[in-house]
Amino acid sequence: MIAYLTSHITKANVESFIEKNASSWGHKNIRIQLSWRYRIPIEANVVAITMNSASSEIGILYSSENQALSSRKSPPLAIPLADLADMQTAYSRYVEDIVRNDLDHYVSTAYQ
Repeated sequence: MIAYLTSHITKANVESFIEKNASSWGHKNIRIQLSWRYRIPIEANVVAITMNSASSEIGILYSSENQALSSRKSPPLAIPLADLADMQTAYSRYVEDIVRNDLDHYVSTAYQ
């Protein structure tokens, strides 16, 4: 089950997506935390990418200053290929921890 949940994060998938949908990579690494509404976030290094499409997605950014969620426009972000192997390992451990130790909490939180 863990392998199924984490199998989509591959170098080939990222390269394919970037080749089809983006025109350039940014140069500044940004450290972010992703939570997917789970109580323990996962950290990742990302860079901004320039998409072939002119539309930008809306990102939900967590502000630690006022402890509130706010919606702001965010540039599209991607994991640099050099960091992908480490991210695959971290994501696998993250999903495994949820599935083995905290699935009941995650399911109830994710669908609220």
